[in-house]
Amino acid sequence: LKPFNCNLLYHDRLKIDPELEKEIGAKFEEDLDVMLPKCDVVVINTPLTEKTKGLFDKERISKLKKGVLIVNNARGAIMDTQAVVDACNSGHIAGYS
Repeated sequence: LKPFNCNLLYHDRLKIDPELEKEIGAKFEEDLDVMLPKCDVVVINTPLTEKTKGLFDKERISKLKKGVLIVNNARGAIMDTQAVVDACNSGHIAGYS
């Protein structure tokens, strides 16, 4: 995404190598809840564990930028399904896949 001059933010348990960050134009965000309101698009790629089950609940979804697009490449149980439906119906989430 670097050629498109996007702000690429990421959150993970581990920070990638600073040289790679620079090369791809990525910026590490230590706190997921601080990062989410900055994002127009959120792509979720996390394994389903006891810690990640329900990770995106109503409270966390409310922290997303209004009109956000979500691409969930992970397991469905990471999301609170009803909270996603409610946020889509209200327009808080513009698209979910």
